[in-house]
Amino acid sequence: MPVLLVAVLLFYLGSYLVLTLQGEYQPTAVGLNGPKVVNWTPRGFFSANDMEWNLPLLTVYAPLFYADNRWWHSEDWAPELHAY
Repeated sequence: MPVLLVAVLLFYLGSYLVLTLQGEYQPTAVGLNGPKVVNWTPRGFFSANDMEWNLPLLTVYAPLFYADNRWWHSEDWAPELHAY
């Protein structure tokens, strides 16, 4: 049983790692003068065309997503927002 638990945990971590390595900073809130909020979004977590989060994917990976955004892809790394 412990081997199965370790395998599931490694798959969970590995699959998130693959998604976050293909991610990018995307505007997640847009106002009249352009983007207001930019967040790190792993691949498939957010649709910039529809401006919608993929809630099932976000729910499954919530602990890793929040840890990733807190410690690795924090707002300090986000590109500057400029009003044009």
